[in-house]
Amino acid sequence: MKAQKKRYTILVVEDEAPIRKVIVAKLVLHNFTVITEKSVEEALARLNAQADRIDALWLDHYLPGEGSGITLVAHLKQDAKFKNLPIFVVSNTAGKDKIQEYKKMGITKYYVKAENMLGQIIKEMKAYLDNASKKQHQ
Repeated sequence: MKAQKKRYTILVVEDEAPIRKVIVAKLVLHNFTVITEKSVEEALARLNAQADRIDALWLDHYLPGEGSGITLVAHLKQDAKFKNLPIFVVSNTAGKDKIQEYKKMGITKYYVKAENMLGQIIKEMKAYLDNASKKQHQ
């Protein structure tokens, strides 16, 4: 019998509805379960409510309300529950200084939207999660 592949749950934090819809559709096509939020506050509330269900975070840089993606990452890296949560920042708007800040904070990977195909980002995310899952079960 063939082993069933793990279905990962991704929290997508993206405020622009058309972009969010495309991301969600593509992730679902690649067998991900997707939860979406539009702001730092909503994402933190969702993460705190469903921490055990979320395998990774897909994060935009500019978000409405208080703070940006960096604000969210800072909160998560200070919380023992989330400090190892894989975080993939996918944005066109962060400058080189912000990208460096994300990397120093320990995100998993930063993608410039305009330079990366959506399918390739998802493929890399899945490979990362599969690899992390294998290491966890060894």
